Amino acid sequence: MPGSPPLVVERQLPLSHFAIPAHYERFLESVIVPRGLISDRMERMARDIVQDITVDGAGSETTLVCLCVLKGAYKFMNLLVDKMSDNVRMRGVNLNIQVDFIRAKSYEDDRSTGTVTMTSIGSLDYLEGKSVLLIEDIVDTGLTMKRLLPQLQQYKPKQLRVASLIVKSCKSCFAPDYAGFDIPDFHVVGWAFDFNETFRDLNHVCQISDEGKRELKKQKKSPASF
Repeated sequence: MPGSPPLVVERQLPLSHFAIPAHYERFLESVIVPRGLISDRMERMARDIVQDITVDGAGSETTLVCLCVLKGAYKFMNLLVDKMSDNVRMRGVNLNIQVDFIRAKSYEDDRSTGTVTMTSIGSLDYLEGKSVLLIEDIVDTGLTMKRLLPQLQQYKPKQLRVASLIVKSCKSCFAPDYAGFDIPDFHVVGWAFDFNETFRDLNHVCQISDEGKRELKKQKKSPASF
């Protein structure tokens, strides 16, 4: 892993210490990663990424395409790109940061479906010869990354790296190049992580409770498109 190792999260924090919306409280077990800690960790990850990309560019102007995996990674990407832009400005390096989106889905309720469906807004042919950072919300089993990366390599990027907010090293067969936090095998929600499209607006990464899973469980639906 080129960047600093992920911060290992070993304890659950009580909900009573945080401002949790009342309509979510009974569906949650604990806070796993508070919002403020996420912001500080993103600053260090941004520094690592800019350093690695600009060193590889040997001082010349470099383009980095940040390819966000929707929907869960949008909030992570926004903050990470902001932190990278701050770092580029502070250091005065030549790095042009671009943003694009793909959508991948492998979960229904709290279980992996075993398949990954991927769609993009437009053609990705322009990735050829570019430095690409695939931005994912969580690396759980590693299935999504193992399916996505070969597809993206077909576009012949100069380099292809992965940044993930959260990794579960206890069960994953894939290690991203950059990772924010290493957590136990909890199903997490909040900070754009969802459970069947609920909790994306929650400002902390939290563990969903068994009651929350029961209440919010739904029938299988076809993967949504853009």
